[in-house]
Amino acid sequence: MKRAMSWFVGLGVSAVFIGLILQNHFQGSAIVEAAKKQAAPPANAAPAATPAQPAAQLGSQAEKIAYTFSDDAKIKDFTNLWQQRQGIILRMTVLQAYWNEEQAALKQVNDKVTADYKLDPSKNYFLDAKRHVLIEREAPPAPPGSAQPQAANPAAAKDDKGLKPIAQ
Repeated sequence: MKRAMSWFVGLGVSAVFIGLILQNHFQGSAIVEAAKKQAAPPANAAPAATPAQPAAQLGSQAEKIAYTFSDDAKIKDFTNLWQQRQGIILRMTVLQAYWNEEQAALKQVNDKVTADYKLDPSKNYFLDAKRHVLIEREAPPAPPGSAQPQAANPAAAKDDKGLKPIAQ
């Protein structure tokens, strides 16, 4: 059991170390804030048991045993698996925060394009620098095999079971 505790302590130290690296690298960004939210324990979480508490006192608390390990090798396997899970969650949190930052930056650029040039950012444009004009282009045709447009009369369209689709 001492080995498992040392693994969990090692995981906690690793998470703090990664957090410090991220904080120095992305200082003041939403990435740091998201990582802090992920690392912060929930408000209703039970306090961690300290070594000073007697084992009898810990056992007297109402606890639900989720799994019993048969030997130390199984504990080590679980610890490795749990560390992989925590690493994945941390990377996903960082990626989500990065995605959110990029979405916010894209929104700012799109707003500026709309405000300054009165353009729809969702459309395609071509810049003809010789003529000093911006030309709107048609959307590219749908690739073959993509969903075919629905018939003009929805009541006339039927699926392969002979049922009429619900009109939108």
